[in-house]
Amino acid sequence: MAVSFRVLLGRSLVIAPLLVIALSTLIPTTDANEDWTFWCVVCGDHGASDTLANIILFVPLGLGLGLLRWRTVPAWLFGTGLSTAIELAQLMIPGRWPSIGDMVFNGVGTAVGCFLVVMAPRWLSPPTRSAPWWSLAAGGLAGLTFVMTAFMFAPSFPRTVYWGQWTPTLEGLELYDGEVLDAAVGDIPLPSRRLANSDTVRTLLLAGAPLRVTAIAGPAPPGLASIVSIAEQDNKQILLIGPDFDDLIFLHRTVSNRVSLTHPTFELEQWLVSVVPGDTLRIAVQRRDESYCVTLNARTECAGYTVGEGWSIIHNLEVFPWLPRNLVSLLWLAGVALPFGLWARPHPATWAGGVITLLALGLTPFVTGLLLVTPAYQWFAVLAGVAFGMAVAGSWRERRNKKQ
Repeated sequence: MAVSFRVLLGRSLVIAPLLVIALSTLIPTTDANEDWTFWCVVCGDHGASDTLANIILFVPLGLGLGLLRWRTVPAWLFGTGLSTAIELAQLMIPGRWPSIGDMVFNGVGTAVGCFLVVMAPRWLSPPTRSAPWWSLAAGGLAGLTFVMTAFMFAPSFPRTVYWGQWTPTLEGLELYDGEVLDAAVGDIPLPSRRLANSDTVRTLLLAGAPLRVTAIAGPAPPGLASIVSIAEQDNKQILLIGPDFDDLIFLHRTVSNRVSLTHPTFELEQWLVSVVPGDTLRIAVQRRDESYCVTLNARTECAGYTVGEGWSIIHNLEVFPWLPRNLVSLLWLAGVALPFGLWARPHPATWAGGVITLLALGLTPFVTGLLLVTPAYQWFAVLAGVAFGMAVAGSWRERRNKKQ
């Protein structure tokens, strides 16, 4: 007996997510977490990001179960049970820190995915009169997502007492076995101690003054280490520059951190591959409009973020380093634009929603001054998401009409 396309797709959306879940939760890491507690639900500096990531990770599994005719409650129980088994296994896996919150939100993600399939007849074919207004709302939400992406990436340095740190010992990071000779923000020295001029340093950083570091290189660390960083009380990082094996890393606090989301990280791959212990490192980092320019000795590279990298404030791909960032950005933008395509109709409200989406995509970098110009492939991703949504909705309506 031939297996239907729905069953094949459902099985695929169960097997593939299970493999991804295993890769992202059961592989040992070098992370340290001295403040870990099993009973934590939403906790830590990136609690909101962890919550969203836990939900999103299990949504595809729920979609697959829904296509296999599971109901929402059994799917929720299955996802919660699976997550519980994973969390218990993590007790014996180095660098893994199970929590009750993971179980809760993994189960929620499974239920959400299944519920979307169960309710598909309603949201794929809304009433003819309301569908264009749904598309207008979807276009407005897409535009808002693009604008908020820009503001989430804006630097955010708190008004507090700052501490300069030279090759510090930090929780969750490696110790860099090198020697810092000098560090400064603009023309202001940055010593390795409590800063008496924190407000001045903050003002300089927000104004784009360069952070300059001169150091003697040590051996390449096996993970991220700090050469020089700025922190507030309790070692909460505000800014950091250091190696991650052969890569040079720069990270800083952004507006996203205020709502417990992650911050962007600039990763300059293989910049330290030719560095040997004892070499002199002259590093400078400076914000120039929408870009950050990093200099290592005679080499300089400027980089920034685009509208399509809004996903990075939810997950920074540390678990999936083999995933190309551009591919993730393409999928993210297509997903943001897909609801508009599902509900698009030949109606003025739909045209208005499309205009809002495209204007936000193109103008946000210029109006905010916080993002790079949207590249061509990201325009294509948005249009592809709209086209795919329209194709899915059209196919659904055609099948429904044939059954009637």
